[in-house]
Amino acid sequence: MITFAFASDGKSLATSAWERGTHVYDLSGAPRERAFLQGHGALVASAAFFDGGRKLATLASPFLDIDNPPRTCQLWIWDLAGGRTLHEWTLPTILHMVGAAPDGRHLAAVSDEGLVYIFRLASGSGKK
Repeated sequence: MITFAFASDGKSLATSAWERGTHVYDLSGAPRERAFLQGHGALVASAAFFDGGRKLATLASPFLDIDNPPRTCQLWIWDLAGGRTLHEWTLPTILHMVGAAPDGRHLAAVSDEGLVYIFRLASGSGKK
């Protein structure tokens, strides 16, 4: 296991291991897998639910791929109802963790250089 995240309502769990994807589980009854989200070029290092558990941010970072590191990080926003990406950012830096603001309007990610990247979800832009 590399990372995991619970939705704020406790009804969903996202996990990531070594298969370059993220499993999303429904915990509202007997636990069952709801989706397997894949497509990142690196291992998923961090995940964060937002928008009432309807969306998930996943961060794929090269710091986990020791043998074949990509040169960029990928931050993707997933629509969990449709299992598709809504936004995709590729950044030329190493990011370690992603978090979502309680109002779901911003994401933040921390870089190796000590910078915090802020992503405004309404506009799809990223700022440091």
